[in-house]
Amino acid sequence: MTPNDKLCHHVLGSRGETRVRRLWKPPVIVTPTSVSGEQNDWEKRPPAEVDSLRSFLETARMVQYEIHPRFAPAERRDRRYNAILSSLMLPQASGVQIPVQLSGIPLKIITYPHPTLRRVATTIKRVDAELKNVVRQMFDLMYAAKGIGLAANQVDIPLRLFVINLEAEAGKGEELVFINPIISRPKGSAEAEEGCLSLPGLYGPVVRPKQVHVNAYSLSGEEISATVTGLFARCIQHELDHLDGVLFPDRMSDTARAGFRDSLNEFETDFQSRQSVGEYAPTAIQQSWLDWAKRYS
Repeated sequence: MTPNDKLCHHVLGSRGETRVRRLWKPPVIVTPTSVSGEQNDWEKRPPAEVDSLRSFLETARMVQYEIHPRFAPAERRDRRYNAILSSLMLPQASGVQIPVQLSGIPLKIITYPHPTLRRVATTIKRVDAELKNVVRQMFDLMYAAKGIGLAANQVDIPLRLFVINLEAEAGKGEELVFINPIISRPKGSAEAEEGCLSLPGLYGPVVRPKQVHVNAYSLSGEEISATVTGLFARCIQHELDHLDGVLFPDRMSDTARAGFRDSLNEFETDFQSRQSVGEYAPTAIQQSWLDWAKRYS
């Protein structure tokens, strides 16, 4: 290990700065002005030091929600941290300036007909602190909407992941995370009314197997293998449909689905209206898909 690899830790200073502490020299204070403004002196710094700090900030981007939570309440700390690092510019070896940003963007539940709801989700091959934060936000959004399940597609992240808590309330029931789920061995058949947080206000009868076997991984990497029945089985099947770009009306009979036409038209009109003012740009949506896939597949 070289001295430049010996980065100990960082804290958020009281004046909105990022403090990087090293073992072999006094703390270096990095501010947006000193890095990206007129006072930028990176060309004068040793290449190893520049590479080391760039590497550190990339690592910090991965573990943003696990570093020293005692220094400030989470919301204020993350807001300050994002504001600082989003404005940092570090030089690459080629001399091209690249932004170092955290992706701690607040999530929201998207509604029909957002394209991500029809996107077949990508298999997840790694779990990091950012994905854990996504899961935490998904639970919070689900509780706020009084739901019992939420798939990653529903927060505009096409990854094979969904969360469930049949009690629909924080602090009650069990929070379950299913990564790369597969169901098999269906048994029986039952019809029940279903709804969806991405189709708020719509409910309809859906026929599904009464029992299925589910295989998946938890957030900690433990294998899940269980035979489930009743509401739990229905919820798992509903959320897995989301990961394959299927919405519950697709499972309804033609007659039942016909009653949704006016409501679906209203959702479509609202979406088109938002697109007309710059929201939900197709190119931005597609780029987001590529970014998530690149990071986790």
